[in-house]
Formats: sequence, C-alpha cells, structure tokens
Amino acid sequence: MGVDYRPLGVSRIIKPDHGKSFSPSEIVSLQSRLKSIKEEIKTAAKHGTMSCRKQAQTRLEEMYFGPGLRSALANFRLAVNANPTSDKWVRELYDPVGDLSYTLHNLEAHILEEEQS
Repeated sequence: MGVDYRPLGVSRIIKPDHGKSFSPSEIVSLQSRLKSIKEEIKTAAKHGTMSCRKQAQTRLEEMYFGPGLRSALANFRLAVNANPTSDKWVRELYDPVGDLSYTLHNLEAHILEEEQS
C-alpha cells in the first residue's frame, strides 16, 4: 500500500516500515529488469550452457552451470509484475539468489582445487 503525494507535485510510492521509496517509473524499471533476468535464467537453464544455445555441455557446465540455473529457475517464483516495495519482493528473490551464489561458490572452489593439484 503506497502513499500518493500528488498535492506536493511528487508521485511516490512509500513503504514507511522499510523506508523504501520508488517512483512509478522506477517500479516499472525494476519490474522490467526482473522480467529480463528471469527470461535470461530460463533461457540459460533450458540449454545448460554459457552460450544459451543447444550444444554439448562442457564438464563444468554439466556439473555446475546447468544444475545451478535449473535450481534457481525452480525457486524463482516472484511474478514479474510484483511490487518492489512489498516484503514479498526481497523474500522471493532470496532463494534463486542463494542458488546462484551457492553454485558460484562451488565452481570457484572446484577451480581453485584444480589449480592447486
């Protein structure tokens, strides 16, 4: 629920309990970015390759990239038109971000281990 300050000449959406404030154009921009990111993850997860094309996966793509993206996509439940001022926005992004961070951490550890061998 937002507050409209049109009498002040400023139309803003404010969530007082978290101090978040986004203009209507910022909300549209955030929703557009969310949609774009979700589509990129979906496309990459479909093929499981860095190129996002149908081709044979490398060993690292098979071990890390594909599974990490599929997991992130499965946990990406936030609707692309969700309001960024809602508590749900951050809460629903936590799981896919965690999946990607976990995958990246494991990939970095794997590469470091191979370099030290």
